[in-house]
Amino acid sequence: MSENKIVWIVSGAYPGFSEDLKPAFRECGWDARYKSYDELLELNQKDFLPNKPDLLFGIVFNQAAYELAQEFKIVYGFWEIDKAMAPEYFSQKLFENMHFFATYKDDLDHPSLPSGANAHYLPYCPNIADRSEDSRVDKYKYDVTFVGSPLLEKGNEFPELISFLEETARDEPEKKEAVNQILVFLNEILETQKSHTRRNKYKIPELVKVAINELKIQIGEQVLDSRDIGNLLGKQAAPDQRLSFIRGNTDVQVFGNDEWKESGIGEQRFHGSVPLREGAGEVFCSSKINLNLQRIYALDGVSDRVFGVMAAGGFMLSNNCPGITDLFEPGTHLDVFDSPEEMDEKIAYYIKNDDERIKIATAGRKEVLENQSLENRISSALLMMDLPSYREAK
Repeated sequence: MSENKIVWIVSGAYPGFSEDLKPAFRECGWDARYKSYDELLELNQKDFLPNKPDLLFGIVFNQAAYELAQEFKIVYGFWEIDKAMAPEYFSQKLFENMHFFATYKDDLDHPSLPSGANAHYLPYCPNIADRSEDSRVDKYKYDVTFVGSPLLEKGNEFPELISFLEETARDEPEKKEAVNQILVFLNEILETQKSHTRRNKYKIPELVKVAINELKIQIGEQVLDSRDIGNLLGKQAAPDQRLSFIRGNTDVQVFGNDEWKESGIGEQRFHGSVPLREGAGEVFCSSKINLNLQRIYALDGVSDRVFGVMAAGGFMLSNNCPGITDLFEPGTHLDVFDSPEEMDEKIAYYIKNDDERIKIATAGRKEVLENQSLENRISSALLMMDLPSYREAK
């Protein structure tokens, strides 16, 4: 290990994922040390300069790391594992030695991303703690499972927008007609999107341009433009998508938060929560089929669920999207579908065809562990930042 190559892993919104970066950097020949947000704030120049790291790196943006890197001319990289939905996501200036890594490819065209910024497409993949052996038929407890949220409330601000508009129409009679017209437009867009969702297509940005392109809504000091409203509509389209696909196939058993109790799928199909980092691997490899429903507004990326299932040796069946087919070959590493009808057909097929399903799951696990590991991602990130890595990036 080169002693003068030191990286400080800075904490963020996902502390467990941040901790996983340490062994990945060490695998690439770096001396990796974890630093909390408070530790960065408490640093003084006298103690810092003799121990200045060569790199600051973390999951999601960290303001303290940003200021430290800018002041002392340190390379700073941050990895966004969610889709950048906020209109002013890149409100801070990206300086020369700063690197943004996007899990979702369209984020490289985000309107607030400065021209010429060091922005890279690098889908995040988690370091799965429970990497079980390849699945075996005698371990199966379920035919089909989905591990995740129905997205009814968590991360979905669209219901709040509707409540605000309804209150405005009630409390300000002079605005009632205009507000009600907006509500009609929003509902029509969502209803139209539902038909596209059944074909695995996302059309809300186009529908918004036609119906409400110049619309602005002020909520307190915040002004939402048509792009913001489109993002909120997308967040509502995602639970519509998940429920429409899952409700219709009673073979699908679900694990996740308590929002499933309000989803209408029936309590007998809900099996409680399971932690991704430790307990989900057992579910993945004890299910004949693991379902992924990539959020309809985020088809340009890959959920960490996909890597988790495949790393544990589970068989992955996902809605088709470029984010997945860029990395994996359908029919070889996993399989995909483009409609509820095709999903149902493939579920029925793979439940019965154990040998083919296990062959695909085995190849998928090998691909993830050899070529799509967190260690390989960090090696790629280092090379993108023009920094040394002692591991071959794949």
